[in-house]
Amino acid sequence: MGENKLSQMVRIPFDFLNQHELSEPFTSIGFLNVQMSKQEQDLTISGGIEGAIELTYATPIGPRLQEFSNVQTSQFHRIFAKIINELSPDNRNMGRMVSNVLVAEKMT
Repeated sequence: MGENKLSQMVRIPFDFLNQHELSEPFTSIGFLNVQMSKQEQDLTISGGIEGAIELTYATPIGPRLQEFSNVQTSQFHRIFAKIINELSPDNRNMGRMVSNVLVAEKMT
């Protein structure tokens, strides 16, 4: 399994939707005062590269990773560590994390 396929498996289906596309399902079923905000912060992993590798097992691709042979697991760890080293010189800050937050009132 290549890097591109692994990255696509981790993506959530609504990560690039605009504000209307995210809020419309809630307004269409009657939620009121739908408000959206975007929050950003640094994504830091306290365990460095080993912590980042462990974290991948808690994502949607975790079960697939657990099916890897020992050779495949070693290869994945080596490639993943190389990518983390390129992204994070301090092996701690992995970039920026962005979340869309939706708050709405339920009709009574």
